Amino acid sequence: MRAYSFTDVEGRERLVGDMSGRYVLMHVWASWCEPCLAMMPEVEAAAQRFATDKAVFVGLNVDRDKQAGKALAQRRHWNWAQNYLGEDSDMVPQLAVSSVLVYYLIGPDGLLVYARTDWNEVLSELTEALLSRVSMTP
Repeated sequence: MRAYSFTDVEGRERLVGDMSGRYVLMHVWASWCEPCLAMMPEVEAAAQRFATDKAVFVGLNVDRDKQAGKALAQRRHWNWAQNYLGEDSDMVPQLAVSSVLVYYLIGPDGLLVYARTDWNEVLSELTEALLSRVSMTP
């Protein structure tokens, strides 16, 4: 399992490995990214729809000012995990984060399943993955 880590908005170090056994959909965003903000209602709806023991959503804010992303998430009342991905995070090189508005799916085994920029593809593939996992569960 990869040791992807990030800092949450309270300043605590978090490991994606702590979420093992579930799909983890991480999305990279910034408060200055208008397309990112335009997608947030859809991400929020999906986070609510898939909020189960099989999936977790994690927002990764890349603002230079940590407080900018935290304040925006609080003002908008986003109800899924919002975290700060600083420039010194080990996730930046491991995931090859080079832009905002990108989505990463980590499988229940902790391995990267895919990185996508198209939300419709992400939603379709996540739905398929969760449905196939449910059908395999006894």
